[in-house]
Amino acid sequence: MTHLSNDQIRELGEALIAGYQKDYGILFSRCVDIIELAEHLGLTVVFEKFAEEDQDKIGFLSDGNTPLKVWRNKRIVPVRFPIRTIVIEEYLKRESESGRCRFTIAHEIAHYVIGRYIPMPYIPKPEYHRIYDGDQNYSGKGLMQQLTMVENRADKLAAHLLMPEHIVSQALADFHKGEPIPMYGWWLFTPNDHHIIESMAAQMQVSFRALEIQLNELEMVSRRPPEEYTEAVRQEGWL
Repeated sequence: MTHLSNDQIRELGEALIAGYQKDYGILFSRCVDIIELAEHLGLTVVFEKFAEEDQDKIGFLSDGNTPLKVWRNKRIVPVRFPIRTIVIEEYLKRESESGRCRFTIAHEIAHYVIGRYIPMPYIPKPEYHRIYDGDQNYSGKGLMQQLTMVENRADKLAAHLLMPEHIVSQALADFHKGEPIPMYGWWLFTPNDHHIIESMAAQMQVSFRALEIQLNELEMVSRRPPEEYTEAVRQEGWL
């Protein structure tokens, strides 16, 4: 195989979560323990203060050979982490960065899984998770690195690992009676529904943006014409 379809990515994520929950005896969950999932797959998660010239790098999946520059005792040291080690930028341990930290870990897990699912005819290279900055002028090569199909597939699988369908369905039942959330146009939600999605995201420990994309991916939104948005907001009492 040279490519994973969206359906394959979704099924792969669901299968991984189902296997993990079965092995750990988890009968019910509202949030995936992403570090425990990594350990279940034979991966180790560690936190370090990155010292790479490319400051976009916030996550790293080691191939056991390529060094990662980190700060140790106020010095920059190149460290070769053991293979199957996920290294996460230390500042993501802050409570305010919880959603991005969990997604970064899931992204690196996804690289590992995809690397096993699609065997490559060469030694796997280390994988980085980067921040995409819309205000930065990337070179052609840099932009290609940000937008590669591999990164896209890893992001999609990461979303299904953190937000599998049954956990999103549970959150929808908890906060919206299990009903699809109205979406006006492509990405407009009323203030009340925006608050509901925020509550769902907090329960699953993911970002609002990650969840709204996943709701759309799982077809858990009901699309409405954008011209109905103003009237819907008015009926909620905001206008």
